[in-house]
Amino acid sequence: MLLVVMFHVFVFSYRGWDFRYNSSYGIFFSTFRMPLFFFISGFIYYKYERRWDMANGFDFIKKKALIQLVPTAVFSLAYIYCFGGMTVDRLYRHIVDFDKSGYWFTIELFIFFIAVTLLRILFQKIRLSLNQECAVFALVILALTSVYTIVPYNYWLESDVRTAIQMNYHRYFIYFLFGCIVKGKFSVVERMFDNKIFTMCLLSVFVIIGLLQIHDTFLPMQQYVLAFTGITVVFSFFRHYSNLFSQQTRMGKVLQYVGRRTLDIYLLHYFFLPYNLQELGQWFSTHINPSTEFFCTLLIASSVIVLCLVSSNVLRVSPLLGKYLFGAK
Repeated sequence: MLLVVMFHVFVFSYRGWDFRYNSSYGIFFSTFRMPLFFFISGFIYYKYERRWDMANGFDFIKKKALIQLVPTAVFSLAYIYCFGGMTVDRLYRHIVDFDKSGYWFTIELFIFFIAVTLLRILFQKIRLSLNQECAVFALVILALTSVYTIVPYNYWLESDVRTAIQMNYHRYFIYFLFGCIVKGKFSVVERMFDNKIFTMCLLSVFVIIGLLQIHDTFLPMQQYVLAFTGITVVFSFFRHYSNLFSQQTRMGKVLQYVGRRTLDIYLLHYFFLPYNLQELGQWFSTHINPSTEFFCTLLIASSVIVLCLVSSNVLRVSPLLGKYLFGAK
């Protein structure tokens, strides 16, 4: 969530719409930021022992619609109204817009929930084992990665149709499935992470490909290699230093609290982003100082998150608002 808000500070606050501003940190983090979010979603979603049929699958999707779609509709319409007024043209552009005014993640995640739930209903009808399920997911990942590499998404459909159905975001499905595989085969993954040679190779590939990305040197399937290695490096880091992030530490309590409120922050943070920092962005673009830029952006992003959490707690005073705005139980 920190990476998401930091990236939006780079894009909306520093760059705005007036000039082109690219941050080396923004470019680097963007390669695995959203893949990591979808990976975590898949990891949390997947439970092999859960029994699926059409009845409980439909019930699950109905609950997810209440959590994913209703809040997104409310906050996106509120955002349109607050930043430009509610007009027919703005509503139309919002529907076919590239990023749904920023509110695309929950919609795409809901699509992934439907897709994997239907797959799992099918798997249980034909009685696939855990190993077979993970093997099918791995084959789907391989097939989609190959297709997206050979035929970029922007060649599939006309522009307005493509953006309306979020074609460009469907490629994140592979990371959602990756999270399912890691959760299903977690004991195997743990043994891999405990192998020092594997960890060293993983870190080396991640650093080398990341440096190439920053300096605009591109290799075949580079974005996917960087995304998958970035996910596993972050996952390995938090697993290795899990004691620092437990409920017994102050940092752990803070980060876990932010983690439990990611939906709230995602929905609210667009309202609190400072949209008038283009001069600061211009200063960073002419006075290259990555460390200053990073910590300044981290401070701004942290302040935005604090405002979101305060607003979330105020809204959650009403159980009805908590339920329909954030899916609170």
